Amino acid sequence: MADSMPRRTLYTRADWDRADARSELTGQDVLDRLSRMAVHEFGEEGPAAYDEDGFFLSLIAEGLKLEGGISLVVHMNDHQPPHVHVKRPGENDIRLGLADGSLLDDLPPGASARKIRHMQQLVAEHGALLQTWWDKGPGRQQ
Repeated sequence: MADSMPRRTLYTRADWDRADARSELTGQDVLDRLSRMAVHEFGEEGPAAYDEDGFFLSLIAEGLKLEGGISLVVHMNDHQPPHVHVKRPGENDIRLGLADGSLLDDLPPGASARKIRHMQQLVAEHGALLQTWWDKGPGRQQ
């Protein structure tokens, strides 16, 4: 591929197969796909999800910004149990279960029981919407 050509990304199996059929696969294409496979394997997906072969599945996050800079984010391709990531400016994320608002990890530094109760209340208030987002995930009932 010439340097003047725009960089392309082979996100789907069909894109990959077309490039392969035309003998257009490059070393960078292989590295990109291997990188996406590793992202999938180690669960480090950001705003997109990939399958075990490194191909794009879907955008995986929906979010709701609330007062005070708090965001409730659901990664649809995330592991069970259904949960929400509560993101707070300058602080560690907190994961709360959608079913009952339970804290799924150790209490992070700087998070008081009062803050956790407030976040649990926010999750309860927006629970129906958050659950709808969770249900969009691959292999979940729609």
